[in-house]
Amino acid sequence: SLVCCSSGEVDLYLVGSDSSASLTPFSAELGDDVQRVVVESSVTGQETLGTWLMPDLWAGEVPGGTWQFAINYEISNAAGVQINATATVDIGSKSFSASTEPAGSFLAQGVGTLTFDIDVEAFTSSGNSNIELTLTAQAIAFQVPGSDASFELLWGTEAEDSALTATI
Repeated sequence: SLVCCSSGEVDLYLVGSDSSASLTPFSAELGDDVQRVVVESSVTGQETLGTWLMPDLWAGEVPGGTWQFAINYEISNAAGVQINATATVDIGSKSFSASTEPAGSFLAQGVGTLTFDIDVEAFTSSGNSNIELTLTAQAIAFQVPGSDASFELLWGTEAEDSALTATI
């Protein structure tokens, strides 16, 4: 059988929104308009904040290792946010996830990056599996919120280049 390439680390950038949200290895696909999810009140049950898809992963061996998901955020009019969240990568029938610490993670007012280290086991891709990244929140609590407090997740531009760094 013909083997094209060995696996390597690649940044899969988050682009688009809603039903067109996707992952792309091409930084040229980052746009001019920031994509965002805005949370303006506390979340106490599981809520999906975003799902991004890369269709048709090529066939071959995917080595085990740690994939890193980093998404930019901005918190306004609050001292910060306490967040309990999970990032999940689904590839075909395989599912891998990482969560913030059980007690939650405190994000201070201003801008920053929420990061998840996702342990991925080695497997063989059949060549028709999608990579699907989902970010869910189990709890988001504003600390000392003002009347128009907000927590925004940002992606899709060169300045807000949130990405899943994967070894594929």
